[in-house]
Amino acid sequence: MGKYDDALPLYERSLAIDEKVHHGEDHPNVAMDLSSLAVLYTKMGKYDAALPLHKRSLAIREKVHHGEDHPAVAQSLNNLAGLYRDMG
Repeated sequence: MGKYDDALPLYERSLAIDEKVHHGEDHPNVAMDLSSLAVLYTKMGKYDAALPLHKRSLAIREKVHHGEDHPAVAQSLNNLAGLYRDMG
């Protein structure tokens, strides 16, 4: 399983800090943290944990980047598609 168990609390801490520092959820750094955590959960096979994080990351990126035509939105769409692919 590699070092996934070592990475998990670091991603969670990063998310908690960014949510606190940026006074809420709708910030690009929060979206990036959510995406990173979701990718880790996907690699761990924890698809049910990854799915809401990917969806939340996508929603934030669509909101802060004012629509769908932004590279960060495309990245979230790609990550979400990869999760669905892995889920079968």
